[in-house]
Amino acid sequence: MYERLRFRLSCCPLADESYVLGIVETAQKYRTQLISWSSKLSVISEQLRMSHKQ
Repeated sequence: MYERLRFRLSCCPLADESYVLGIVETAQKYRTQLISWSSKLSVISEQLRMSHKQ
């Protein structure tokens, strides 16, 4: 995945290595954030299902 991104950015001469690395770091941060959010949401939906069963 990153190879494809790096190849696409290497075609564009304005993007230097640090810029690419910054984008990748930001994407990874958002990814972990999204994963934690989705796990929280699944826990909440599970609690809602349990409360509806009672």
